[in-house]
Amino acid sequence: MNKFNIIRQKVSEEEKQQRIKDYIEEMEFFGFPISETELKRLQQQDLYDEKIHLKCLRCGHEGIHNWEFIDEVWSRKSPYPSIYCPKCGKGGFIPIDVYNSKRNK
Repeated sequence: MNKFNIIRQKVSEEEKQQRIKDYIEEMEFFGFPISETELKRLQQQDLYDEKIHLKCLRCGHEGIHNWEFIDEVWSRKSPYPSIYCPKCGKGGFIPIDVYNSKRNK
């Protein structure tokens, strides 16, 4: 099975507080107010953005993309995500780790 890395970047304290505020507003809008205990737990934990480095087997285009999106569109029939390249429009936009292992064979 091919392995690939996910890039985890810690969210700044300012960004974290904004996301918590947005979350609280959204939950209240839908009628699910946040308890003080839950708010305290959210404020104490670190938040991370997860990204993945992808590269196209066809044209060589590469970029870092939001892992949450890639994970949602990934067909689990494959051991790694492979989507259409945003530059050339062909399939084979894959994790850089997998790309490198295929090119080094």
